[in-house]
Amino acid sequence: MILGLPFLSHNNIVVDVSACTAIDKKCDFDLLHPKPPPRRVKKKIKEFFKELQQDRKLMIMELNMVCNDRL
Repeated sequence: MILGLPFLSHNNIVVDVSACTAIDKKCDFDLLHPKPPPRRVKKKIKEFFKELQQDRKLMIMELNMVCNDRL
């Protein structure tokens, strides 16, 4: 990958040839060796529905409170 010096300086990219890196200094991201995204752990369906029911109960309570205030 060949990038011009004006492009590198404008985008704050530092190239280290001996380490084979091209790092964006604003966010400390290595353009040549990106880290893989973290794996997300899937929730079990039973846990998901329990949380969904709790959220639904909270939503209904809040809706009733707001409706009572407006009446």
